[in-house]
Amino acid sequence: MTPKPPRAGRHCDPRRPLTCIVAVLLISAHSVCGAQPPPVCECPRPGQQGATPGVVWRGAPATLTLGEIADLIAPILWFSPDEPLLARGLGPLPYSHPCDSDRRRGVVYYQVTRIQLRGEAAVREPVDDDPELFAKARAAIIRFYFYYPEDIGVAGHVNDLEVVEFQLQLDDEGGCRQVRIERVIGFAHGVDWYYNRLVVTPDTKLPIAILVEEGKHASCPDRNADGFYLRFGVPERSASGAAGGEAVAGGRAVVCGGR
Repeated sequence: MTPKPPRAGRHCDPRRPLTCIVAVLLISAHSVCGAQPPPVCECPRPGQQGATPGVVWRGAPATLTLGEIADLIAPILWFSPDEPLLARGLGPLPYSHPCDSDRRRGVVYYQVTRIQLRGEAAVREPVDDDPELFAKARAAIIRFYFYYPEDIGVAGHVNDLEVVEFQLQLDDEGGCRQVRIERVIGFAHGVDWYYNRLVVTPDTKLPIAILVEEGKHASCPDRNADGFYLRFGVPERSASGAAGGEAVAGGRAVVCGGR
């Protein structure tokens, strides 16, 4: 994905604890003279009591497209220092898909898989680019896809495609619109039989960090983004009873600190 600057509003970046990145808003002279000033939509500060968790953008009255939201929420991938593909000098990871004519490394794909509408008005095609998203949709799901040329370990294989799903709420309250991450689900081997689900709470650090299983590449959200697995903080288990991030080639645990 090629990052784009967000529309007018505030990108809520917790890596700068007391500030928000403010985009420039260009307004015509007519709108300045004839309209009430828009409400001030401040970003919640990390640790702020009563703040809504998971907010990544807030603004008024402008909106974002789903493509721009995907740029804002794209996760950080955290690989094991003993990742076999990196040891072979095959980084950066992930790769572009073999069917993609643009053969590059360090590529992440995304897809909008579900949109919950506010009413009868549909989001226009292509859904990534509709500027009236907030007026039409109240929630959306975006999936990120990571391609690795090989799965290494038990039942290893070539062409390893992994998936992380972001469940989003698009809030519009009191003239302030916001994008909020509600849940993050890491799928082992791209299927929902094995998943690690993180419900975003006030102690969840943004941007979301994903721990990548050594050799096998299952994806696991890391609540506190410290790169360590805490046994009492295992993500919710899937219907299969498995947490994909726990099985690591070579016996080293590189798994998740979320739940």
